[in-house]
Amino acid sequence: MTTTTIIILVLLALFMYVMLKRFARQDATAREAGHMLIEHADAMASIADCLWPEGDADHSWSADTLDEVARICREAGYGPNK
Repeated sequence: MTTTTIIILVLLALFMYVMLKRFARQDATAREAGHMLIEHADAMASIADCLWPEGDADHSWSADTLDEVARICREAGYGPNK
């Protein structure tokens, strides 16, 4: 695995961690959590499109890919102060 791949996977794990923290902090019921997931589905879809354009599982990633994933996360409101 390349360093870029590892960094992107860590970033995705952090994204999921932040989402779960938001659910817990808001003491969400299962139904509310489902609505929040739908609300954040656009960001997840954008990240997936960035990592695997047109479903290409063999797409190679670069440092620019990492920057793009970080931009998507920032625009979705995920960051160190969220």
